[in-house]
Amino acid sequence: MTEDEARRVLLLRSFEEPITAPWSAAERDAASGEASRRVGEAADPDTWLAARAAVGSERLASREPAVGRALRAATWPGAELALLLPLAFLAGLALDGASGGARINLFAPPLLAMLAWNLVVYALLAAGALRPALPHRLHAALVRRLTRSTARLPAAPARFVAAWWQASAPLQSARIAALLHAAAALLALGMLASMYARGAFFEFRAGWDSTFFAPATLHRLMTLLFGPAAALGGITLPGLDEFAALRFSAGSGERAARWIHLFAITVAVLVVLPRTLLGALAAARADRLGRRFPLPMSASGDRLRPVPGTGDATPVLVLPYGHRLPADGLAGLRRALEDELGHAVVPTLADSLAIGDEEQLATRLAPAGAHVVVAVLFALTATPERETHGALLQALAAARPAASPPFVLLDETAFRQRFGDGERLAQRREAWRAFLAELGHRPAWLDLARPTTAAVER
Repeated sequence: MTEDEARRVLLLRSFEEPITAPWSAAERDAASGEASRRVGEAADPDTWLAARAAVGSERLASREPAVGRALRAATWPGAELALLLPLAFLAGLALDGASGGARINLFAPPLLAMLAWNLVVYALLAAGALRPALPHRLHAALVRRLTRSTARLPAAPARFVAAWWQASAPLQSARIAALLHAAAALLALGMLASMYARGAFFEFRAGWDSTFFAPATLHRLMTLLFGPAAALGGITLPGLDEFAALRFSAGSGERAARWIHLFAITVAVLVVLPRTLLGALAAARADRLGRRFPLPMSASGDRLRPVPGTGDATPVLVLPYGHRLPADGLAGLRRALEDELGHAVVPTLADSLAIGDEEQLATRLAPAGAHVVVAVLFALTATPERETHGALLQALAAARPAASPPFVLLDETAFRQRFGDGERLAQRREAWRAFLAELGHRPAWLDLARPTTAAVER
């Protein structure tokens, strides 16, 4: 669904989990019926869900004034943040203009500091790609900061704003990345534009000075810094003797034209082009996510439609993966699902699917029609792996393209019995939460040893 449709789904969910005035169970059922009339009983789940959210959000907005404020608080401030781009270019002009008089020290201009900063950014981006938990933690800190502004909102709208910024983390991260990459490229272009503009009307002299380093050492550094740019631009670099003569303490250096060109080529290759490419990739990802929003689905009334012939109960096929539920566990699982859904369920426990045995998936799914909810049961004792757990969720999506996404349950009974409620439990939960969020799912934590009311936590 689109970003706006997903936002309205989460708005309605915030008033239904739990039911919060002015919404009611009767209003919930009426919205479901109206959505079915609008799109038809044969509509796919996402279409029906979007229609139901449109009906519900319209009714809520007319009855709860805080809904409008909450929707505004959950809307990307694109127009305001776009002002960062011209400001970045102006900042580049100002930084170069503040760099000093007519001398350019080859090893101390702001451009070299900018190069170093961008290389550090690239290293951090590479580290983030290798360690997905790091950007997740940074985003979690950002969400906590953003949701402080919801303190004056009623409980349900405040829950919605917090849930939206959490669910839209991949989309907002992509937008922020695109904005920052574009700003970095414009900052560099502003500095280069200032340098060329001032060089057109003033004479710059380029040279170097050092208290600690000999000419030979700095000559090697100069060759390392500007050698690639010299090759690309067909510019000749000075030899050691010529370079030594550029020392300001021995003379006035030389006209800076070739060094300005070398700076420009180096910055274009190391800053402008990579940042533009990274920004374009981030913007394309944001556009894709905005059009096909990966909403972490709830298994509550905003997701499920009654299935003809089942009365008020929702049929749920429970598929354990690499995990076997205790013989007496199905009753506890049913109670936990009913606590989560808010209504009766008819659970069917499929045979456990062994890890790596995804070719048997079709056999396990045989009892599940398009309108039957599938609940995948993982064990918290296992660490999440894309090659196994991720592959299963992707295979489920491919096998049931017209059905609702699977409901993900994590049985932490054995983990709690072994390790308790300490830091290890929190770390394992966070690993699963981050892993599932990347795949567009939201976990529910199941502990069969706990009372029913605490069996599933959000």
